[in-house]
Amino acid sequence: MSDLELCYLPATEAIARFKAKTLSPVELLEALIRRAEEVEPVINAFTYRHFDEAMDKVRNEMKLSDINAEYVADSFQALAIT
Repeated sequence: MSDLELCYLPATEAIARFKAKTLSPVELLEALIRRAEEVEPVINAFTYRHFDEAMDKVRNEMKLSDINAEYVADSFQALAIT
């Protein structure tokens, strides 16, 4: 799956893939970050970038649980909103 396809993956599909272990939250976040960095010079939409913090949060959550998919999905939603 391409980065662009991952960026438009519905949250319900991402959760299903996390649970099936066919996609990791880190892989999804990396794709989202690459896309954000790619389009930022054109759209100039980001005042703040918290990519490192988001990645730390996802990695820590993966260590603490057997992938709490709902929590991870909420984290991605929060990243998209901020």
